[in-house]
Amino acid sequence: MATPAMQPMFSLAGRVALVTGASRGLGFGMAEGLAEAGATVVLNGRDRATLEAKRDALRARGFDADVEPFDVTDEAASRTGVDAVAARHGRLDILIANAGTHNGAPPPTWTLSSRRRVMAANLDACFVLAQQASAPMVRRKHGRIVFTGSLTGTLGRPGIHGYAASKAALASLGRTLAAELGEHGITCNTIA
Repeated sequence: MATPAMQPMFSLAGRVALVTGASRGLGFGMAEGLAEAGATVVLNGRDRATLEAKRDALRARGFDADVEPFDVTDEAASRTGVDAVAARHGRLDILIANAGTHNGAPPPTWTLSSRRRVMAANLDACFVLAQQASAPMVRRKHGRIVFTGSLTGTLGRPGIHGYAASKAALASLGRTLAAELGEHGITCNTIA
């Protein structure tokens, strides 16, 4: 029999987590951490082959991992992808909305279309993903939504004004969704 000191301090056994932007960097690191805590992790990105290689690496370590490739800036694909994860696994408990982009061009060279691409990936996609993921979470009266924000959303920094603005708006979206979804047992946080 395991003593309290031997029991895992943090277990996500039985939970299903979708992590966007999980083919590398922070996204893969977060997916790996969730898998180590016992969650079934579903890796998202745009390149199926890259995702499958990461999935296979996790499975080789004995973790439960799956892939669901789609472009988070494609609203229809995002909605279909989230629904597919929930249907295939019978639930969706955790959404880590990590995928994003930036444009480091100086303000005089920016175009409105460049700004819109950054906002679409860093803000609009997170809204769509959270909206779609919250439906199965509301039904279960439990869920976790985490957005990857940035300190630049508060502090600012030269050369990344569009990125900083998107992350400031994302922090506000996270706080608002926390207030709106809390009564359903769903937390929403933006980490920076």
